Amino acid sequence: GRYQQSSIGLADDYQDADGENILTYYQAQDVAKERARRAAREESDLPRRSGYTVADAVKDYLAHYRATSNKSTREYRRIFDRDVLPALGSRPLDELSRNELGRWRHRLINQKPRNRANATFDPQVSPAEYKRRRKATAQRKWTMLRAALNWAFTDGRVQADSAWRSIRPLAGIDAPPPSRVLTTKQCRLLTSKLEPDFRPIAQA
Repeated sequence: GRYQQSSIGLADDYQDADGENILTYYQAQDVAKERARRAAREESDLPRRSGYTVADAVKDYLAHYRATSNKSTREYRRIFDRDVLPALGSRPLDELSRNELGRWRHRLINQKPRNRANATFDPQVSPAEYKRRRKATAQRKWTMLRAALNWAFTDGRVQADSAWRSIRPLAGIDAPPPSRVLTTKQCRLLTSKLEPDFRPIAQA
């Protein structure tokens, strides 16, 4: 084997990593390993696996999921068909980038919600809660897509998973705790159970 040297990117010592030009230590390892595997294939004239798309990964993942879990994939198919395949279905897995997947997820956040009849509607919630719900929905759909991509990687359909493995979950998507404010009826019931001497304090 010949010794080869090439640059794979900048270290994240002074700037935040972006997964492409600026890399963390672990991202750099992944890129280096992938380049080594690619060079080994080319040097030994092995045919490179290519053309395996996101649509192929989704199809195979759903078949695997149905066969191993005995659960319906109807809801999964609906979301893949509506939100994933139109945007990413034709993309080969070995050409996906972290930025491309991140932009797709961000577009989901900005989409208006749809009901089961596929008609848009205006949310009757506060702007902050509306944003949280959109982020939570986008994260759920991203989790589904990532599961399909991870399965393809585990099954040997693609050589590296760094494009999606380095994407972090969205922050601020947890639902707020339920309100602890008592209703008028609950207040009356509570005060009725107290000793007479303590009722004025509770009622105040």
